[in-house]
Amino acid sequence: MGLIAWNLFSAYKMVYKMSITDQGTNLNNRSAYEQHLTSSKDLIIPYAVCIYIDANGLHELNNRLGHNAGDKMLKSVADSLQQNLPGAKLYRIGGDEFVAFPAGEDEEECRNIMSRIEEELNRCGYSISYGISARRNEKGLNRIVREADCQMLLNKKEYYSDNKNRNQR
Repeated sequence: MGLIAWNLFSAYKMVYKMSITDQGTNLNNRSAYEQHLTSSKDLIIPYAVCIYIDANGLHELNNRLGHNAGDKMLKSVADSLQQNLPGAKLYRIGGDEFVAFPAGEDEEECRNIMSRIEEELNRCGYSISYGISARRNEKGLNRIVREADCQMLLNKKEYYSDNKNRNQR
């Protein structure tokens, strides 16, 4: 391959990587997430786990301390997910929402890991809500994502009913 062709190829790879990466967290972005779901829709997956995570209090934190504080919170969540779920496919899919597809951990291991992550983030003054779903021999990932999202929403509702003061650090 000639130098010009190699430089074009390298530039293409860099642009593509940027197009599927969330710039604030360096996780995969929503576009990469949608590609992953689409590519799984016709596959029978022997065993899959999905963890749906929401950073509690991001809006309030942004309003109170500014967007830099909110960005720091999101980066902390992303870093904790990366450290505790090595090999997982990790996505930031919305303002304060993340999705993880662990790379071999079973549902119980994921619950233990998420409990550790939750404690770690609490020590930093942050809070998350999450839901976990696991299925065997499932066609595609859409159903386990919906189930994990529903579990996260129940967890988040419980969090806000227990914490009337929504001002998170």
